[in-house]
Amino acid sequence: MATTEISWTQRTWNPIAGCRRVSPGCGGGVKGPDGEAGGCYAETMAGRIVRMGGYEWSALKGAWMVDPKKKQTQASRASADRYKDLVRINKDGQARWTGVFAFDAEKLSEPLRRKAPSMYFVNSMSDLFGEGLTNEQIAAVFGVMAACPQHTFQILTKRAARMAEWFKWIAALPEPEKLALARDTGAFARPWPLPGVWLGVSCERQEEADERIPLLLQCPAAVRWVSAEPLLGPVDFRMVGSNGQRAYDALTGHHRHDDGTPIGDGAGPRLDWIVWGGESGHDARPCEVEWIRYGMRKCRDTGVPAFVKQVGGMPTICGVPVTFNHETAEWSKGRMADKKGADMAEWPEDLRVREWPGGFVPPKSKALPVLP
Repeated sequence: MATTEISWTQRTWNPIAGCRRVSPGCGGGVKGPDGEAGGCYAETMAGRIVRMGGYEWSALKGAWMVDPKKKQTQASRASADRYKDLVRINKDGQARWTGVFAFDAEKLSEPLRRKAPSMYFVNSMSDLFGEGLTNEQIAAVFGVMAACPQHTFQILTKRAARMAEWFKWIAALPEPEKLALARDTGAFARPWPLPGVWLGVSCERQEEADERIPLLLQCPAAVRWVSAEPLLGPVDFRMVGSNGQRAYDALTGHHRHDDGTPIGDGAGPRLDWIVWGGESGHDARPCEVEWIRYGMRKCRDTGVPAFVKQVGGMPTICGVPVTFNHETAEWSKGRMADKKGADMAEWPEDLRVREWPGGFVPPKSKALPVLP
């Protein structure tokens, strides 16, 4: 458990380790270990953790080997051992996931030991609904969240189908099995949806929004949210799953004709919060400033809170990398000083929006923005 520079949370909690590339947002849209543009920060971090624990990659043996020249502590070696079977180094010297997910029971109790209200990003280095994890292991994580009503837990997944399947599984459990699961994991310690648990999906393009948002909206949650980061194309959350005739407006909960006119009067489930951000890191892919502005207008029109995390390492206008000139109040060709594009002082006023879901007040922290 650690503090983090991620602007929409306070701490990270990783009871699951390891991952597998499944989406363009993971890096170049390529599932394999080589040749991607962009990248996954968690992969790079995992490789760094293993090296800090006294290991070095041997291309000859295709494995991590102890490097006697490296110094390490007991804690750094333990962290390295947690990741060394989950990440490898490719021919270009880049860290890449092996595709294996590991459940770490020792990490489960971390939020229980913290009494002060905190915001946790759950599995910043992995995905709670990863392939190979059992339903019971996922339930154990929810059990800890149920036992910590003082905290806020932010879950983010690219595996919306598995998430929806898990909620169907737990809802369909026979009562004796449900009681046994409650005894073993605490997953039913409080009524569902758990008030401090936010369920979210990553949506880097319209394709991912169309696929994942309908599945997210099937799941019970106190807050349903989307991380549109790394934003790789325009996303219209008011026209999800358009078939040329009708679509779903995920910001209001209404079905709509493709011309925008509503269908019927009843409103269904909707999104409660959208986080916007361009890609950062080595080989960051372009993010058109207008993609963020377009999405922000949709949020403003429907009253859905929006949070601009960053404009990314390569904000562009019509494909040209740009920086904002405050003296002329215009964008000009160039690069931002902040490599992540996360310094709000470098943005125009209309992008400096960091709102929280309705009625939510974040815990007091210098790291968390509290804007009117």
